[in-house]
Amino acid sequence: MTKRLILMNSAVITKSGTYVAREITPDEARDIVRKSQGLGREIISYVGYEQTAEYMSKTLGIDVPLNRGQVDLQKVDIMLVCKLKYRVANPATKGAPVSEDDFEWMEVMYL
Repeated sequence: MTKRLILMNSAVITKSGTYVAREITPDEARDIVRKSQGLGREIISYVGYEQTAEYMSKTLGIDVPLNRGQVDLQKVDIMLVCKLKYRVANPATKGAPVSEDDFEWMEVMYL
């Protein structure tokens, strides 16, 4: 089974199993993408918010398209998560501009 790199805007558990997560820096996220490209891994976006996709594209140096589909994780998938540090209190304000400092990064492995 080939490892895939799954880009996400939230850390979700879509299947039962074991997950290992660690906080990373934007530079580490960029390195994960470069290594994945070098290994020929498929990189798939499941990023559902335009502002997050734009920030990820800029930070990672790749096109991160919008995709609100449901991810079907496979064993050995690696998720690269870029999410807000906080939950938006008022759902009506979702998508309002935020600072790049409001995002945090995680690498999550599904074992």
